[in-house]
Amino acid sequence: MTDIRKWAGLLLLAGAGAASAQGTKGQDRDPYLAMNRQLVANGCHFCHGADYARVGPAMKDVAMVYAGQGAQGAATIKESIAKGSKGKWGPAMMPAQHQVTPQKADALIAAILALAPKS
Repeated sequence: MTDIRKWAGLLLLAGAGAASAQGTKGQDRDPYLAMNRQLVANGCHFCHGADYARVGPAMKDVAMVYAGQGAQGAATIKESIAKGSKGKWGPAMMPAQHQVTPQKADALIAAILALAPKS
């Protein structure tokens, strides 16, 4: 299979995921399903999973670290999305995610923090 076909297939999958994520707002009662939809819609799924680590950490682990920090935790995640980060979760670096608008980042952060265990 040629490289162009692989990329075209990935773009189609990403577009389908983004379209389905936008078409089902309010229907996702499972926070892990909602998180995975956000990851696909924003292109984060290449490095992150909702409940498993890939290149970067699992979003449930991010939630466990930052959920108890309130607004400061959300701001830290937002800064990592906007500017990238290095050394927070092992040796892998996360580049700045310029495709994620501030509004999309807020929705992504809400989905991440929704994975935190309820006390």
